[in-house]
Amino acid sequence: RMTTTNKILVVLTSQDQFTESHRSKPPHGGENNPKPPHQQQPESQTSTGFDVKEAAYVYTRFCQQSSSSSSCTIEFASPRGGQPPMDPQSEQASKSDPTVKKFLSDKQVKDLLSNTRKLSDIKNPSEYTAAVFVGGAGAMFDLAEDPDVPRITEKMMRENRQSVVAAIGHGLAALINVKSPQSTNDPLLKNKRVTCNTDEEEREMRLEDKVPFSLERKLKEIGAHVDKQEKFKEHVVVDERIITAQNRDSTQQWVERIAENLRM
Repeated sequence: RMTTTNKILVVLTSQDQFTESHRSKPPHGGENNPKPPHQQQPESQTSTGFDVKEAAYVYTRFCQQSSSSSSCTIEFASPRGGQPPMDPQSEQASKSDPTVKKFLSDKQVKDLLSNTRKLSDIKNPSEYTAAVFVGGAGAMFDLAEDPDVPRITEKMMRENRQSVVAAIGHGLAALINVKSPQSTNDPLLKNKRVTCNTDEEEREMRLEDKVPFSLERKLKEIGAHVDKQEKFKEHVVVDERIITAQNRDSTQQWVERIAENLRM
């Protein structure tokens, strides 16, 4: 059997804070109305970043478990390059996960993460077989608006017909402004079945007032069919070359679906 080499671009957010300026302004006169108690944020929750579990499972599946018939290289990238911020809530929630523990203590991982490639420096997207967008609420701020995300994704999909695009949870924000490789005017996700962090999950995690928009609504606005399960249930949707997962609880299944598509 021939050995196939997959080159996977894993994109992480550079956004480390929930910023006020992105949030939609309250209606006129609403500034002085105190929020109900359940919407008041604990002070510690001003930090965000990428979801460590999602990144760890992608890295582990593709770098540590490549089979003899397929090898794989992973490149981490982010809008600003260098060390991306890790979401402290995701780290807390995964502290007993052996895959995450191993990932965080791996010297090679530390080197890779401290030197993520700047998205604007990626000149040849067609060399990648997959573009993988990790979640964490930070993605809603920068990956949603970064002009290099559509540039890289569209070119990869157009020029490498075997390539796949994968996103999980808030990572779906990265795909909102990506156009279809067939036509420059239609969104990539128009008429596609996808899933993402749902409005119910955002409310439960007390993120609805902190993120700049509702991801579920935005995907519907661009014509995607949002296929969702109950909150925090494992759920992965594959539509041709697009592989999406609802939340971090779906990470393992999502990573396996990516591997199946890349025949690994």
